[in-house]
Amino acid sequence: MIAHPLYEQTALFLKFARLPVTTTEKPPGFITHTASDEKAIISFANAFGPLGRGILTMRGKTQVEVPGTMQGLGLIKAEPLSRWAAEVFRMRVLLELWNTLRDDGPGRDEALAKAIRWNADGVQYVGPLGPQLIADRRMNPETLAAFKPGHLIAPAWRFLHTAINTELKKHALRAVLAGQDEARPYLAGQDEARLYLVPESLLGALWYQFAAAVAHNKHFRQCEQCGRWFEPGRDTRGDAKFCKPPCRMKFYRNKKQQARDLRAKGTPLKEIAKQLNSDIQTVKGWVKK
Repeated sequence: MIAHPLYEQTALFLKFARLPVTTTEKPPGFITHTASDEKAIISFANAFGPLGRGILTMRGKTQVEVPGTMQGLGLIKAEPLSRWAAEVFRMRVLLELWNTLRDDGPGRDEALAKAIRWNADGVQYVGPLGPQLIADRRMNPETLAAFKPGHLIAPAWRFLHTAINTELKKHALRAVLAGQDEARPYLAGQDEARLYLVPESLLGALWYQFAAAVAHNKHFRQCEQCGRWFEPGRDTRGDAKFCKPPCRMKFYRNKKQQARDLRAKGTPLKEIAKQLNSDIQTVKGWVKK
């Protein structure tokens, strides 16, 4: 099955950034990333493919194999799970920074202060990705002059944009002109066409998704039935709680069955409504035979 993550799941980068990985620093200054749940990463790879082209290696357990790359002497192209863990960690840290910047609550400055630090020469990032210069009076004084001394939000946005741009530069995008519906034969005189930007790898697609989300200030919600992240208002209503109609129907079928099971055990209607986060009139309709 060919996956089209940019169009089918515009929030796939959120799922990727939440894959279970562990980061350790031992000895001090030497950071390693490991998959704390290898099956979760393998499952993601089986559904959406490898991150890129992989490296030539012997077949092993702690890696994601790139399909169709079997070589002579038992060699294959694969991606170590440690690489997956490192990529997940980097995107997760930047995603958390983005969420912090969009949160205008009272704890935002305290959270940003853990990642952004001013000194006599300028401002730098000191978060989980390691110390990185944002602006100082010698290297880029014009950028530094744009920041209000001591303030954290503008330097944090600058760092986030720079970090995402660095990742985008690693992954090529192809421009492709194609008909809007490639399943149909072209009609005589048809001029319906779109220009697509097609990432060369899954990892490139994920970073492109993240960049688009930041650029357009997108908001996402997790489906209350299947747990998939989706973009309300894109293919659903703006207040949608479910990613697709089948999920909504399944959710309410399950609620109805739960209500009937509880009622069969003698549970009062008021208690059923409380447990299922509903109201008594709705529960009465569910348990009515």
